[in-house]
Amino acid sequence: HVFQPVRGSLKPELQTWSSAGRLIKSTPWVHTGLLTMGWSAQETLICVFESGLVRTFTVMCEPLHVFTVDERIKAEGGAILASVWPTGVALLTRRLSLFVNTSVVRSGDACFRCADLKVPSAPLCLCVLPLPSQDSADVQVVVGTAEGPALLVSRHEVRDF
Repeated sequence: HVFQPVRGSLKPELQTWSSAGRLIKSTPWVHTGLLTMGWSAQETLICVFESGLVRTFTVMCEPLHVFTVDERIKAEGGAILASVWPTGVALLTRRLSLFVNTSVVRSGDACFRCADLKVPSAPLCLCVLPLPSQDSADVQVVVGTAEGPALLVSRHEVRDF
């Protein structure tokens, strides 16, 4: 084995880059349990964590909002999957409950628990379908399963997709 010198720091960083491949900004990353990240309609970075916590950052890596989607997520063993869309987040818990939050700045009345998935094992993936309008709460999530057809899940029903 040959050891090679490392350039730069081994400490994790949050970095934002331009579409031309130029570093815009970086900042130390001290958070753990990241499930997914994506961009909001307002061009803020949305970071979703296993605990159900959501953190948002500006393109300059400055913290904006921190909130917990729903305290029940922790009680259900934390989140195992998450999906981000420009105006919200969806999280699947270890007990296979699906929570949807239709805001990227707060929870409370923006959060709801979807209909029971009734699946025997953890789904493979989540994808939130485009909303009829940007401020719509009529969220539908496609849930990929290993057992059969994908599911179309909403607040009130689950059906084969």
